[in-house]
Amino acid sequence: MSNISIEARFEGHPIIEYGTAPIPVLLIWHYNHLYLSDSQFAIISHILSRKWTKEAPYPTLPGMAMSAKEKTRRAYVRDLRQRGLIFTKRLYWVTDDLKKFPYAKPGKVRANAWYFSSLLHNLVRIHNWLEEGKSAEDFVIEIPIETASMFLKGEFHDTPATIAEAIKNGSDQLSKGQGIPLLSQNSIVGSTIPKATSRKATGRKTDSQKEESFKEEESLDKKNQLAPKSKKPLTPAQAMFEAIAQVCKIDIRFITEDDRGKVNQTEKLFRDEGVKPEEIIRFGDWWSEHDWRGKLHQPPQPAQIRSTWGQFNEWRETSQNGATDYSSLISVDDYKKIQEERSQ
Repeated sequence: MSNISIEARFEGHPIIEYGTAPIPVLLIWHYNHLYLSDSQFAIISHILSRKWTKEAPYPTLPGMAMSAKEKTRRAYVRDLRQRGLIFTKRLYWVTDDLKKFPYAKPGKVRANAWYFSSLLHNLVRIHNWLEEGKSAEDFVIEIPIETASMFLKGEFHDTPATIAEAIKNGSDQLSKGQGIPLLSQNSIVGSTIPKATSRKATGRKTDSQKEESFKEEESLDKKNQLAPKSKKPLTPAQAMFEAIAQVCKIDIRFITEDDRGKVNQTEKLFRDEGVKPEEIIRFGDWWSEHDWRGKLHQPPQPAQIRSTWGQFNEWRETSQNGATDYSSLISVDDYKKIQEERSQ
């Protein structure tokens, strides 16, 4: 590892006066190989940025500066718990805290202390696993001895029943000085992740392989993945629902009842009119390219898909005739001018 100081690396930039965070390199390299989402990586980074001593950090989820709502953050954390990668311990207010914190409530929960010994343990394991040329799909998460011992001593709270049972039933492994393997590492909230490969094992990719890999990743980002994870095909209603949710940037794993009702209403109206899911996806492309809100990277609401469907159809008809008319669509620059004039 490099011995160059942080100050030298950033050439004395004043940003270092605000501090730097202890983010392990293996976390950056391999969080996707453990099937963690980008949002989960952000949450872990937020927590580790508060780790100033050897003691476990205890920032609160609501206090993290993230765009994701608190409910969504808790869902990501719940997934990390259920996969045995993080453990928490409740911290309680004590009477002495009143001297420094008048709002303290002795006996009540103050915060959760976050323990990452299992995550760090498995990051080292997955790194060595991939270096040996093995696939990340075959990797099994293991609860390290240190973490299992702390759990058996009653130091952790809110541990999922499946993880608790696995640790309690893993006494044989612990007695042999071994960690406790879990059945699966698949995330309940993670999205589709390409197969992991080891550069050392596979060698350098050719230009054609790189291009093919890029195209595959790009298609995952731009096209709707209507095929379900299971072999059972989607019903027409489900396919339409997923298409609308994708265009509206609504994560159906955490969809609210209000949003679900709006999507259901729109889905039924379009399906009754014979509209296909592929047309909804095409509408999303049109929205991003031609509607002023789409040009500002604002996704449409379900009601806005219905209200602008006529413009979309008109665009399709004129573009098919080779003479697309954009006169009815306002540009981003014109929209910004209008907003500036209104604010004066």
